[in-house]
Amino acid sequence: MFLIWIETETAGGASNKQTMENISSIIDPIIKKYEKLGITSSYLYSELKNNLKDQSWINDVQGVINKVENGRNIFCISREITKQKNDQRVLEMFAEFDVAKRLATTHFFGTFSKVKYLLKNNQSRQPDFLAESLNSVTPVEVKLLSPQSLDENRFFRKVINKINKEAIKQLQSYYQKDEFDSGIIFIWSHLPIQLSNIQYDDLKRCLGKQVPRQDFRITIICILSDSGLWDFYIQRNS
Repeated sequence: MFLIWIETETAGGASNKQTMENISSIIDPIIKKYEKLGITSSYLYSELKNNLKDQSWINDVQGVINKVENGRNIFCISREITKQKNDQRVLEMFAEFDVAKRLATTHFFGTFSKVKYLLKNNQSRQPDFLAESLNSVTPVEVKLLSPQSLDENRFFRKVINKINKEAIKQLQSYYQKDEFDSGIIFIWSHLPIQLSNIQYDDLKRCLGKQVPRQDFRITIICILSDSGLWDFYIQRNS
């Protein structure tokens, strides 16, 4: 029994080491890019370095990568990090990771047999993910919202612009290639929204009036820091 226990423990340690090396290989380029640009005072730089010391975080990332096709590419963003766009791009990465995890590990948004992260395509618009079930494909677009220092009117306008001018364009483009019944738009916020007057019903009325109906249904999921998850539905053209 003692020898078997030693062998099992060693195998587990080797597995953890391999997982750590695998995740380090996709996070280290981001850390090194921060260092190359001289922006190591960023809290996200410190957070990424600390995450690589957290085995539970590493296992969590590896678990998502195992379940999401091309999931590793969510983290391949070092070339996109510049002096002008650094923390913003990392936050977008974390938003995509969070959505990938929700799609692949929960049934709240649908029961999907396969979740695929679509590689960036400079030739045409496309959604971030395709979530496939037995009889349908659901394109999924993720948008990051940075609402701090916004007044109420600007908050509504920013949400509507993210949906109408960006996310729906991605879904429309995919619909032209492959028609689908329903798409999902995630609006993700890492920072608390300091707008006490904003309520669920206010945003629901705003979306109902200003988001045009399409040839497909749209589910809008707002994951707002300190406000939880709000879901809204735009029916298709009749």
